Amino acid sequence: MSSMYPGCSFSVETPPRESVIGCKKGNPCFFYLYSRTSNSSCQSLITHDEFTGIFKPIFDSGLCRYEIVYKNTTSVGKNMLCFRLCAGGESRCFQMYTNDIIDQCEHNTCTNNGYCQTLPTGSLKCHCKKGFWGNYCEKGLCASNSTCQNDGACYINYNNTECRCRYGYLGRDCRNQSNMVLTNTVENGGHFTQLNRIEILTCYINGKCTIPLFMLKNVNQV
Repeated sequence: MSSMYPGCSFSVETPPRESVIGCKKGNPCFFYLYSRTSNSSCQSLITHDEFTGIFKPIFDSGLCRYEIVYKNTTSVGKNMLCFRLCAGGESRCFQMYTNDIIDQCEHNTCTNNGYCQTLPTGSLKCHCKKGFWGNYCEKGLCASNSTCQNDGACYINYNNTECRCRYGYLGRDCRNQSNMVLTNTVENGGHFTQLNRIEILTCYINGKCTIPLFMLKNVNQV
């Protein structure tokens, strides 16, 4: 779509066309739309809906974020709400679904500045910022990998720093070596092939299974 409307198209962070956006009856409904730009100037966003307001966009790292407030929530029902970037740019419409549901985002369960959305079904969904994931955006990559030793991968789980160790190491910070082998080469017909090329090592345990390189990098015993 960006090739059709260069400089005036919505980015992938924006909900797809015809997405259903849930709102609580009687309360203003907030959500975000996004576009990317090669400079620090954000394009104009237009809607002809008299019940909808568009805040001044916020620019960050090439991404323009438009905060939308929809106020036609006095009664339960559905309405189509459309936007256009620039005068002749991409347009995108959404189904605004007003329901008398409990606002799951009242206390904002989403962590790490994730955006909370109450779905039309009444359930909660967290939209995570780049670099975070999980049902509540509780997981993310560490700013530094210094916590984990021996090439272990560092990640954050809520407020806890954890390490995912490469095969051959264990412990909270992956400092301890392990003599575990990948499989028993005697029992169950298990065996290895291509031992001379450990980076493409393949094992067979009642069926073929390829072992990723990251598990093998530091193995001292096979």
